[in-house]
Amino acid sequence: MRNVWSIVGCGILCFPSCSGMDAPSADAATAPRGIETRFDFESGDVGSFPAGFSSDRTGGGPLGKWVIDEGEGASSMHGAPLHGRVLAQLDPDATESRYLLCVADDVSALDARWWMHFQARAGEIDQAAGIVVRYQDPENYYLARANALEGNVRFYKIVDGKRKQLGSTVTPVTPKTWHKLLVEARGAKFRVEYDGTTLFTVEDQAITRAGKCGLWTKADSVTWFDDLTVESFDGVR
Repeated sequence: MRNVWSIVGCGILCFPSCSGMDAPSADAATAPRGIETRFDFESGDVGSFPAGFSSDRTGGGPLGKWVIDEGEGASSMHGAPLHGRVLAQLDPDATESRYLLCVADDVSALDARWWMHFQARAGEIDQAAGIVVRYQDPENYYLARANALEGNVRFYKIVDGKRKQLGSTVTPVTPKTWHKLLVEARGAKFRVEYDGTTLFTVEDQAITRAGKCGLWTKADSVTWFDDLTVESFDGVR
């Protein structure tokens, strides 16, 4: 079952999706399918904050500037359709310990597959993009993130505001190019996939409750996001 949530100025509309979604990677092809919800940001007013989301941060510095943007009309990414509009984080404040969050308010899952597409657009300290899962609050969540300046993808747990790395792979993250980042969780087991390839798997039991999902950047990263999607195996809560 698939739902698309188009973000509009006065609220959120949910309707059946008619477009195809990315096929799962080969090692995930036998996994059970669940309830799929996608936020495409296509119907929101340009320059507005997306309805149905909340902005927050871990660490210091000001909150980010999350707005719906035109996205310069990019047409495709990794075989999936890309709509004209994107969600952009545009505030270039250089506070290094600033971890910015934009979280979907009403979709929660424990065991699920979460993914999004991103472009690292600019940043001198960082050019980072991440997807947040099992989000409890700004101090407690899991994070998969890619960094174009460092050329790597990493997976973290954030517990009581303290970050601990659980997995990492060196891989090119090309700026101003669309990439796909995916996390799959089943109990204590997590799998991180980048551009259709599984990079690593880890196990952790720090957060065992269902949580929200969202998007993440760091410091002065200016980043575009599109098609934040959750496919819940245990039902959307």
